[in-house]
Amino acid sequence: MGITIHYKGALKSVDMIAPLLEELVDIAETMEWDYTTLDEDFGQPNTAELVHDENGAEIIGNLPLKGISLSIHKKCESLQFFFDKNGILRDPIQMAFSQGHEEASSFLFVKTQFAPPDAHITIIKLLKYLSKKYFTEFEVYDEGNYWETEDENVLSEKLDFLTKKIDQVVEILKNVGDELRDADTPESLADKIEKLLLKKLNSK
Repeated sequence: MGITIHYKGALKSVDMIAPLLEELVDIAETMEWDYTTLDEDFGQPNTAELVHDENGAEIIGNLPLKGISLSIHKKCESLQFFFDKNGILRDPIQMAFSQGHEEASSFLFVKTQFAPPDAHITIIKLLKYLSKKYFTEFEVYDEGNYWETEDENVLSEKLDFLTKKIDQVVEILKNVGDELRDADTPESLADKIEKLLLKKLNSK
């Protein structure tokens, strides 16, 4: 739950990967954003796997992508630009799950719900700029509607509405008492939570 920007695209040419990444590094350093880069060999097969341990999850093996991950705000998810050998935007985690098979283009996403509206606006403006300069195909679904409207009031209203709903959900789950204790499987627990939330939220 939360306002999220979904995006996908393909570059005009694979040769544009290097200048695009150079420009993004320059922007990140100018704006004092943290960033990480990836520069793997396109000629090597995808052998990446997502593994879990006590510290979380990480990708191991070869991931044939070149790109950058930008940390625009500490309360916003990272904005990622990772490209395959054809210049198509890819999600590294989805690539790790593909087990070496070619996959169709899919959306990447960045959640901005808990960051200030300025972070969302910055991301949309950056995407608009990059899409015109580097991409032959580019598609965005903006749950804040700023991509389409460029209206800060519309974005703020959506962020405020979702924040209130999230706060309501948190408050409901903090006070459920014994209502969930007889759930004996993850599925039954999820079902009880869903019914409880629907009942409580619809009564408000």
